[in-house]
Amino acid sequence: MKKSAYIINLRDQQTALQAYDWVVGDDFFAAIEDAQIQYGTVAVALEVERLASASYDLHFSLKGQVTVDCDRCMEPMSQKIEGNATVRVRLGQEDADDGDVITIPEERGTIDLQWPVYEQIALQVPIRHVHPDGECTGETDKALKEFAAQAEEKSPDPRWDALKGVLDKQ
Repeated sequence: MKKSAYIINLRDQQTALQAYDWVVGDDFFAAIEDAQIQYGTVAVALEVERLASASYDLHFSLKGQVTVDCDRCMEPMSQKIEGNATVRVRLGQEDADDGDVITIPEERGTIDLQWPVYEQIALQVPIRHVHPDGECTGETDKALKEFAAQAEEKSPDPRWDALKGVLDKQ
């Protein structure tokens, strides 16, 4: 197994604030199994702040772009990434992640940030990602235009007109 470049030693941190910088690219995303993001380039700035009682705040700052599939046409599209996040880590007895705090064994004292970095990037991608109107490629864009044209051609169902009359009487 290849050693991760994203391992930091929390236990041996000499200063209250330690900074790390990475630029993650296609190789980084390819190494993540079942990742929705396969390509991209994101600059990651990390500040590790040592707190009292064997706790640390990891302050992530992310900026770049990733390639994701369009929800409409399933073709690749570029998505800008920019944001900040903080993750709390503490030293404890065994590995745990309750969603708010990551716990790592005190005797190990190191944390592999490959997954947390990916997770923070993925959280910056909007839930719905689609090309701007008219930019979907292939058959999808053609089909959407055809369906829109058909919808405009159809006359409304006359039964709705009767219901509209009910609203007018009130």
